Amino acid sequence: EGPYQNFAIGAETVGGMSIKPADWPRSLWFYYFNVTGIGAAAKRVTSHGGRILFGPATVPGGARVIQCLDPQGVPFALIDTHVNVTVGCYSPRDGSG
Repeated sequence: EGPYQNFAIGAETVGGMSIKPADWPRSLWFYYFNVTGIGAAAKRVTSHGGRILFGPATVPGGARVIQCLDPQGVPFALIDTHVNVTVGCYSPRDGSG
């Protein structure tokens, strides 16, 4: 929630940041991994002992994301690559859509 600021190396957007929610104990980075089928990916996370923190949700531009914790408590995020968008640090692996 709140403002989201992209950052780039040259012309390529490589990340983004926002204000830490007040109820989060610390600041952190989410590394995003491309997946095919966000719903199936969410089920794999929970079936292997991980936890979904947020999502699945559609972000501006149409990409579907989830933010997760692995079984050891390490945060990560997944983004569905079946959408052909480039929004902030969310971009498809290839242009096939």
